[in-house]
Amino acid sequence: MISLNEQNFEAEVLRENRPVVIDFHAEWCGSCKAVSKVISDLEDSDLSNAVKFCELDLGKMNSFMSKYNITSLPTILLLKDGKEVARRNGMTTKADFKHLLQKIL
Repeated sequence: MISLNEQNFEAEVLRENRPVVIDFHAEWCGSCKAVSKVISDLEDSDLSNAVKFCELDLGKMNSFMSKYNITSLPTILLLKDGKEVARRNGMTTKADFKHLLQKIL
């Protein structure tokens, strides 16, 4: 999973041709760890070539909270052509998120 920061965000997300999943999390967030595991499992699945998987630690870079209207953690965004097409707040299952990704692809 690609770790995002202010320096690589544009190149890794906004200029990417594939849909991009961003796992917004923080080290202190317990449920974020479970969601990160779901995203990591999907990254290792058959979707890995069709979707780019990234993570952004809001505990270190909270400037993205207002830009993407992040009000709770964990939050997962799916962007296509640099625009948000789906969002999941809180816990999600691997099956539910995989279904969402397949609908968008």
